[in-house]
Amino acid sequence: MWSSKDITIEKKKMPCMVNESDNMIEIEMPFDLKLRKATSVTIDSTDYKITSMEDVGERKETLKITIEVKNNDKSIKGRKDSKLSE
Repeated sequence: MWSSKDITIEKKKMPCMVNESDNMIEIEMPFDLKLRKATSVTIDSTDYKITSMEDVGERKETLKITIEVKNNDKSIKGRKDSKLSE
């Protein structure tokens, strides 16, 4: 579900629309040519590595940032538990 949140990118805090799911975060923000080379973004005090960034519609109006969220804690725990039961 899309919601309005403040993010920090390249030490610049700005309001954006954020869509969070279990394995991916999408961010739509006003186009800023200086931010096109950013490699990370902070949302709710958590740093994320940017997976991709695109100029929506190639009109230099909106940037769409995609972040892949990796939650390895559950799978590691699951593997450890399954080894214990063997």
